[in-house]
Amino acid sequence: MKITIVIPVYNLEHYVDLTVSSALNQKFDGELEVIAVNDGSSDASLSVLNAIAQKDTRLRVISQENAGVSVARNTGIENASGDYITFLDGDDILSDNAVSLLLDSIRGTGIILASARQVKISSQTQNIPSNESKCVIRETDSVLADILTEKFDISACAKLYIREKVGNIRFCSGMKVNEDKYFLFQYLLNNGGKVACLQDNIYGYYMRPGSVSNSRYSEKNLDMLYLSDMIEKNIREHKPEMTSLAKYNNIVTHLAILKNIIRSGVKTEQKQVYKDVKKRVLQIADEIGRSDLIRHRWEINILKFAPCLYPLCVYIRDAIKKQRVR
Repeated sequence: MKITIVIPVYNLEHYVDLTVSSALNQKFDGELEVIAVNDGSSDASLSVLNAIAQKDTRLRVISQENAGVSVARNTGIENASGDYITFLDGDDILSDNAVSLLLDSIRGTGIILASARQVKISSQTQNIPSNESKCVIRETDSVLADILTEKFDISACAKLYIREKVGNIRFCSGMKVNEDKYFLFQYLLNNGGKVACLQDNIYGYYMRPGSVSNSRYSEKNLDMLYLSDMIEKNIREHKPEMTSLAKYNNIVTHLAILKNIIRSGVKTEQKQVYKDVKKRVLQIADEIGRSDLIRHRWEINILKFAPCLYPLCVYIRDAIKKQRVR
């Protein structure tokens, strides 16, 4: 049994050593292949990777011109020789038993995906906190429904995929937001079966200083709209019984854009985008029943009957959430 860990790397010279080490330190009964894709780094990332590869032949280093994380991951998929594939970002870490836990759970009959938990870490040297081990086996349609209704982790990481079932599925090149979600969605949509959902913390994600944040609005956020439209189209074609859930997913995505514009303070500059997105979200909301709006009914009602109050409601709701966190 062979596992391939794919690591996209771009300008991570101070982090990638610990990331790759966490991949090479995996303890499981099988063969390991780690593919680090240097995505046109301009710092010493490639030198760090090559130095590790000289000491450990299980690491393969592939260099390409800068094309983004999706293309880097696709390069890893296309060069993988493992029976299973998992993804690790170049500044994150895996627990030593991550692959072992995922592998043990995916070996069950009919299971096509194993998924575990990610936790935020304050530094790469921090141990990933352990928790009680538990695994729930679910049907893919149930997981798809949870993806569409914001109840399932949509990251491509902390999951183990069967390489043969990945087939021609790839991350959308050129997309910078929600590409993970669409990859996972396609994988489940195209492969009926079961999903092993582990409660174990196996993946530590590190918010490094100066890392690119998607919190502030930019045009790349509109990728979310394209991909949510694609998800709705795919659902209508292959699982029409889930169409209302796909429309709900589309509504949530459009609302996220509106709130992102408001929170970024660019509503005036993005007046036309805001207007178009608001119009579209109300159109979609009219296509599904009131009960299908779930917990976003209040937003739709405000946008429909008192749109000028919507930004204020967003600010108030954010303030309430901050108070609850404290």
